[in-house]
Amino acid sequence: MLRSAHLFFYLADEEGNALSLSGDVLDIRENSLMAYGSRMDVRGWQLHLESVDDLEVHYSGFKTPHIHNLSDLVQESLGDQVRKFGRLQRPDASDNSPNILVFQGTSLTRELIEKQKEFDNKFEICFNLTSKVDSESLVVGKAALGNMLGGIGYFYGQ
Repeated sequence: MLRSAHLFFYLADEEGNALSLSGDVLDIRENSLMAYGSRMDVRGWQLHLESVDDLEVHYSGFKTPHIHNLSDLVQESLGDQVRKFGRLQRPDASDNSPNILVFQGTSLTRELIEKQKEFDNKFEICFNLTSKVDSESLVVGKAALGNMLGGIGYFYGQ
């Protein structure tokens, strides 16, 4: 069975300020500007993404005061896309004056598999556990370390 992976990243303004897209179609090979906006504390800002690979980017924009439900909002809209079109893809559409933008990078399967191999190799080099514990324990150890590292973040707001 062919497995694929999808990367989603969120851009949200907790105060409800409108976020703007660079255009209806995001082509990061031609223009790296994806989104822009303005806030009182930082004034004007821009988000750029550049890729040397053939990275396809899709988006959705939402207007909602409920920032804490981002994952539910994205999952619900993805479910609608799957039911309507049979594919797991952002619809490249936006509400008027959205305060949340969700971007999806597809075709990342090869890169993610390579990064997984790099992680496995570095885990073995650092901990040298392959001959000391069973494979299930290795899986649990890698998951614990990955979750711990993935949980490190910086959050601003309330």
